[in-house]
Amino acid sequence: LQKQLATLSREKSALEARLATEKAAVEAQLARVQNENQNLAQEVKQKEKEKVQLEAMLEQEQEYITNRLQKQIQQAGDGRRDLEMQVREVDQKLFEEHEKLLRKEKEKVDLENQLEQEQEYISNRLQMKIVQVQAEKAALEQKLADDEELLQEKVKELVLQYVSAYIASSASSHSSSPVNSP
Repeated sequence: LQKQLATLSREKSALEARLATEKAAVEAQLARVQNENQNLAQEVKQKEKEKVQLEAMLEQEQEYITNRLQKQIQQAGDGRRDLEMQVREVDQKLFEEHEKLLRKEKEKVDLENQLEQEQEYISNRLQMKIVQVQAEKAALEQKLADDEELLQEKVKELVLQYVSAYIASSASSHSSSPVNSP
């Protein structure tokens, strides 16, 4: 019985050690997820910084285009042909610059959409990781509770067997002792 108790004690120690190992693994995984979250947050900040830079470049490009077109208009000569020709050139350049502006605005919208999608993807991925880690934690806690309950049941059985054996051995030693008759 003592061997069984010692065995159970070793099993309990082994289970506790395994639980501590699994708990450390879960905590390490949680730390990795948190680190990944920080990395993703930095990535989002970087994308936002790039967006601001692109907007600033777009604004500078617009200002440059506007200034250049204004100078060209101011420098237009007096002659009708020259003026009509210059107007056509300006119109063509304006059209091209307008096309550039539209492309830049489209790029800006595309970048904003891409940033939003990446943020949503990162958020969803992080949420899934959190749910997964929480589920694993709950499963480990349930397993620990089940293992503890099983261990308690085994200890109760061994105690009952020990008590029964002790009572039986006490009863048999009293009944088998010879009675001295006078």
